[in-house]
Amino acid sequence: MWQGSFEDATLVPQQALLAAARTALLPGSIVLGHGNHPTVTHLFGQLQELITQRRLDPVTVDELLGTSRC
Repeated sequence: MWQGSFEDATLVPQQALLAAARTALLPGSIVLGHGNHPTVTHLFGQLQELITQRRLDPVTVDELLGTSRC
């Protein structure tokens, strides 16, 4: 269901994750990223900067689908 990934299901180098993010973070794309490895947590600032530069508006899956898990 997603069009792109940070390719971080396993521990990857920071530059590899940033390259995948630059490719995947596009308008209208559903991007899969894992928050369970130190690499992505150390790159939050750079990922946010990329999102801001591209004027993207991140949403949750529930927001995208108009659903609620509550």
